[in-house]
Amino acid sequence: MDPAEVGFDPARIARARDLMRVQVESGRSPGLAAVVTRHGQVVLAEAFGVRNLAGDPMEVDSVFPIASGTKPITAAVVMSLVEDGEIGLNQRVVDYLPELPETLRGVLVHHLLTHTGGFEAPTWTGRLRTRMLEHDEEDAAWGRDRIVNGYLGCIPDLALAAPPGTGMLYASLSYEMLGEIVRRLTGQTLGEVMRVRLFEPLGMHDTSMVVDETLRQRLIEPWDGLPMASTTQTMFGIGMDVLLASDSAGAGLVSTAADNVTFSRMILGGGALDGVRVLSEASVRAMTTNQIPGVPDVLFGHKEASWGYGFSVVCEERWPYFGGGLVPPGSVTHNGAGGVDHWIDFEHQIAGAFFEIVTEMSPQFEPVSGAGHRFQDVITAAVID
Repeated sequence: MDPAEVGFDPARIARARDLMRVQVESGRSPGLAAVVTRHGQVVLAEAFGVRNLAGDPMEVDSVFPIASGTKPITAAVVMSLVEDGEIGLNQRVVDYLPELPETLRGVLVHHLLTHTGGFEAPTWTGRLRTRMLEHDEEDAAWGRDRIVNGYLGCIPDLALAAPPGTGMLYASLSYEMLGEIVRRLTGQTLGEVMRVRLFEPLGMHDTSMVVDETLRQRLIEPWDGLPMASTTQTMFGIGMDVLLASDSAGAGLVSTAADNVTFSRMILGGGALDGVRVLSEASVRAMTTNQIPGVPDVLFGHKEASWGYGFSVVCEERWPYFGGGLVPPGSVTHNGAGGVDHWIDFEHQIAGAFFEIVTEMSPQFEPVSGAGHRFQDVITAAVID
């Protein structure tokens, strides 16, 4: 539709398209796709470049492994079980996972959702890489896939580094614990619970833990030398196929930019979209409100971590590469390793997704070569009413 009809400057929206085109033509990215809506209306749906080494064109419906972009969706499933009375936000995790060592008996579900459990993050210490590569009998005994087993295998001897709630250390293990809680309560895989509670009601048919042939035909395939490609660069040396077969609560989903925006529009709608409600307004408010005011971020050194249940909540202190500088405080976002980026702007009622194959990523999975944060700024600056 005409961007002006929903309060965008058409010339500035054209600049967003130009930014995408230049990002590819300059060699900064082989390919990317983006979708932007305002007040529920699509104002931009574009793709540039290629999705694989064979040169197949990138399309708006190209399928990306969304990596940590999985976490807000896991949080949504957890909140739906909170609404059902199955999970207590302020209940001890040990009530659901009795394997937790004595030192972690004070960790609450709230701490897992906000990465404030106070325990080490095996992703950053190197322990996780070793466990995934070895995948010994002890880890396999958890009965899940290789990635989930590697995370859960860290639990019995997990050390507490700081009192729960005193600092945020981004730890995928927190979300793998949440995923395991969901499996034990429902008797289903996390992907199946997501499908029934979220994807089918919302019409997110291109989002799944299971990559069937229909999705695989549209899947991006970064080639060797690019982040998230070879076995030495993807998920700690275990390869993309292992990730695509995982029920990982922290990184297991594939999706499209359009489906990601559908989820975001549900959040903008207070838990409902097109007359279908999947979450309560109370749950969405909890997910998108800073639940840890005054708590510092340990990993990146920010004085204010500003995190909700599943989302980073934009505050005055910005994260490099992980969001636009013009996006208003109170907006929420969550990136995924490899170039997956989305944001929800409540002030302007914007839902946007920018999915890109990046060419450079930092050891902390920052999309150094990515244009997502600049794209967000161009879109935000396009608002004229």
